[in-house]
Amino acid sequence: MRAVRNPLLLVTLLTFIIVPKGALTPTEFTAGDIAPRATVCVVMAAGGYRKAYKKGHPISGLDKGKRMKDVVVFHAGTAAKNKQVVANGGRVLGVTALGDTVELAIKKAYQAVAKIKWTKVHYRTDIGRKALVRMSRTPKVGVVMGSDSDLPVMEKAADVLAEFAIAFELTILFGGLMTLLGLLVVAKLPSRSARRRPNAYSARFSAEEFGLVVDCKERDVLELSALLRDYDAKEVTLVEP
Repeated sequence: MRAVRNPLLLVTLLTFIIVPKGALTPTEFTAGDIAPRATVCVVMAAGGYRKAYKKGHPISGLDKGKRMKDVVVFHAGTAAKNKQVVANGGRVLGVTALGDTVELAIKKAYQAVAKIKWTKVHYRTDIGRKALVRMSRTPKVGVVMGSDSDLPVMEKAADVLAEFAIAFELTILFGGLMTLLGLLVVAKLPSRSARRRPNAYSARFSAEEFGLVVDCKERDVLELSALLRDYDAKEVTLVEP
């Protein structure tokens, strides 16, 4: 089976051939199969589409578009008539271009579109504009890690976001910070209220230095003490009931 290279993905022709059920094995793609470039497709349509439109108008300039580097013109609604290619549908051509950036791909696609003509041809002039606006905005996707030990896993998520040109921010919190904050909210700490002082309250507790009282069974003391120290507890003291 011959492999072909289209502008974005390396695939085999078998991928797009209709075969009997169960005869086609799943195809897995890796990062190496995806070209790290942008692509933009401008649909050239018949005048009047999506309502009434005429067929049979000869199309000129296809050879000029074909000769452009990194440009592929896909035929969707065309036909051959008297040795000419004519418009034969509503969505006639898909003029696709590649570029190192979305902006460059847009520019090249419209350069190719300008070379292709037929009577009452119609196409949008704002293709790709939303992508440019989105990419210029402040990131709205955040990847938050509990500690830098999570970085290898989070980098994989960041690679996926970057592959689709999704802006994001990567934040590393101190280990266990969110867990500790949750405990503080639930326990309403720090507190120096006499009515709320637990039996393990210390005069040393203040807004800067406070303690957590954790009830546990005797068999869990060692394991819990080790866990608290892992979260950088300054001191762990066993208090008898």
